[in-house]
Amino acid sequence: MKYKGFDLTGRVAVVVGGTSGIGQTIGIGLAEAGADVIPTGRRAELVDTAAKEIESLGQRSMRICSDVLNRKSLEALLREVVSVFSKVDI
Repeated sequence: MKYKGFDLTGRVAVVVGGTSGIGQTIGIGLAEAGADVIPTGRRAELVDTAAKEIESLGQRSMRICSDVLNRKSLEALLREVVSVFSKVDI
C-alpha cells in the first residue's frame, strides 16, 4: 500500500546495505512511496530476497551485489543502475 503523503513515483533509489535491518526497512518504505528501489549488499541471496519484496509492492528492482569497501564495485553498481533506469535520484 502506497503512503500517499510521501510520493516518490518515478524516482529511482539505490539503498546500499538495503538487504537487512534499517537499510531494508528504508528500501521498503521508499518502494511503498512509489520509488523503484535497488537494494544492494554483499550477499546475493539477501539481495534477491530484498528485490523480490520490493517487486511484490509493484515497484521495479535489480539484483546487484556490491561491497561498500570496494570503490570499483560501487562504480559498477552505479553504471548498471543507470544503464537500466537512466538515473539515480536517491
